[in-house]
Amino acid sequence: FRDRRTAEDFDLLVECPDEVEPILADKDAMLTAVSNLLENAYKYGGDDRKILLRAKPVNEGVWVEVEDFGEGIPKSERQKIFDRFYRGKHTAGPNSGGVGLGLSIVSFIMAKHGGRVELESEEGKGSVFKLLIPYA
Repeated sequence: FRDRRTAEDFDLLVECPDEVEPILADKDAMLTAVSNLLENAYKYGGDDRKILLRAKPVNEGVWVEVEDFGEGIPKSERQKIFDRFYRGKHTAGPNSGGVGLGLSIVSFIMAKHGGRVELESEEGKGSVFKLLIPYA
């Protein structure tokens, strides 16, 4: 992701423990899910231009989190954003390319892996998308 954005001015901060138990996952599908979240964080992360990618091992698997520091997602849109082709009001800016499939793809990938996707967002402070990937 960072390589694709070399000409752009932003910070990608990565927090990952040195050792994590193995997960059983389709590598390409997981890369797609995380890439979709990183792209969204880049597009809608606001002027701060900072993205935090974090891995947190827990009892049932690993949480992979992508956090941005943008405008956040209104409560009224938080469930709809995972629907196919849904594009919220926050997508009206110049960086808002896409057709509204990214988050539905993330949700589908997580369901097929027995995991889940969650969202924490506060208007004016940003969003955290969290993927729970079960251990092998």
